[in-house]
Amino acid sequence: MIRSILPSKARVGARFGKRFEKRRVRHAIRAALRAGTFDADLRRDADLSTVVWWRRTADKLHPFMRWCRARTAGMTPEEALGYVRGLLPRNLIGDHAYGHWEAVVRPYMGRLPTVRTRLDVGTLCTRLRAAYERDPSLVGMLNAAIKSRIAFDEPRRLLFGVHDIDAFARDALRRGSIELDCAMAIMEEIEGRPNGRPSHFRAA
Repeated sequence: MIRSILPSKARVGARFGKRFEKRRVRHAIRAALRAGTFDADLRRDADLSTVVWWRRTADKLHPFMRWCRARTAGMTPEEALGYVRGLLPRNLIGDHAYGHWEAVVRPYMGRLPTVRTRLDVGTLCTRLRAAYERDPSLVGMLNAAIKSRIAFDEPRRLLFGVHDIDAFARDALRRGSIELDCAMAIMEEIEGRPNGRPSHFRAA
């Protein structure tokens, strides 16, 4: 079961994204050399963090997550983490599967709680609309990310279009949810693009 997680459903798009980012950096370095800008960082590598994130959101998680929830029903978060960790092998496949389980049990580690505390509905709506204007595929990308982390038979809140942004923002902030985590990550990816740069992430 855990072996089935690694063949991501977005592996083709992720490979394209990796090539795109590396090619973009190579072109920037060549342009700097042609312009005689020798103080530029000529040894920099492509930032593939977004590519990695997108590929992970398309992993085949639903059977594994249902199994974990069934085996750990009634346990505290720490007990659930320890129990599943004890069942999984200590190798790449086991560590990868455990990382997904940990993200579900403790989804608000790192910077997102800090971001969420200073985020209100108005700000989230404004950022979602601005991101949508830059890349209308935001709706498809966001829904694909949410579906990859929440099984179809579990409660989940999808974004039904630009007309639904206000209601989606209210629901996501009220729930303190995986939906909000996905929205934040995708908005930040779109906001970080240079103007005019096309998206290489497309919903399946």
